[in-house]
Amino acid sequence: MAYAALAAVFVVLLTITHAPRVTADPVITDATEALERLSELSREATRANDQVLTAQIRLEELQSQLADAERREQDSARLMTEARGQIEALQEVVDKFAFANYQGIRFDSLFALLTSDSPQDLITQMSAFEIISRDTFQRIKDFESARETYADAEQVAREAAAQFRALTEDARTQHNLLAREQAALQEQIERIKALYESLSAEERQAWAGVTVPPGFDPNSLRGSGVGVEIARAALSRLGAPYVWGATGPDQFDCSGLVMWAHNQAGRPIPRTSQMQANGGMPVSPSDIQPGDVVIYYRDATHVGLYIGNGQIVHASTFGVPVKVDAVNSAPIHSIRRY
Repeated sequence: MAYAALAAVFVVLLTITHAPRVTADPVITDATEALERLSELSREATRANDQVLTAQIRLEELQSQLADAERREQDSARLMTEARGQIEALQEVVDKFAFANYQGIRFDSLFALLTSDSPQDLITQMSAFEIISRDTFQRIKDFESARETYADAEQVAREAAAQFRALTEDARTQHNLLAREQAALQEQIERIKALYESLSAEERQAWAGVTVPPGFDPNSLRGSGVGVEIARAALSRLGAPYVWGATGPDQFDCSGLVMWAHNQAGRPIPRTSQMQANGGMPVSPSDIQPGDVVIYYRDATHVGLYIGNGQIVHASTFGVPVKVDAVNSAPIHSIRRY
């Protein structure tokens, strides 16, 4: 059977600009050959779809980082403005204090003792000097604090601005890469659709197969727990069409169905099949349970959800609705539990 998997033109994100131009398909007259070619193209397109999704996620991450850098720069500018206002307000006091020191004016108890005419005058002078000193030194401390705040904010603003410029360039590059990938994927999809349209009704039926095996009851899943809840959610989408990049609730790609079913049970899970292959926790085939994610092929380009009794539910590929298949109907890469 055919599983959705990813396009050869996207084997590595950064080499796509050097990928050869897709050539026209040879004329196919044999039904078996047509289905085989459709299967091959579908795997390539699903690989491309995964790479497009990965590029989209990366671009969204860059955009989020851009927003953070911009906020940091704006916050730093605000702090600099506030600190500059404090510096300007206190500058006069600091200048006067510096000038007094320069002229040798002293504000201490010894100076009061030497210049007082009477005990009462001494007390009065010492009290005044204490108040002046306390107020002056506090203002000087405030001035120094404002200068430090200004310097720190200025440094953060410079760093944020540099990060913003670098991220902007990265985002522009990623955006261009995504656009190229999307264009190549769309070209691949058009080839698949054209080949699919050339099939007879019987050939399309052979391609789609059956949605559920004979005698299978979608409501027969027993038990409780998150895994069972995930499996039931996926089974509720039986018959939904396959669409590249779709995450439900009425149409799906393979990893989109897995993500949607997990979300119904309140479980977050990565978006693409390759990301799903690297998350969660590993499960051995002997310990597999309903709701576990089964990843297929060496390049981890297809996923399904185990539902028990040696079966999975999955969004297979274009022209094939969400269906139930045997868990070993394709080479298993790994099993993960979220």
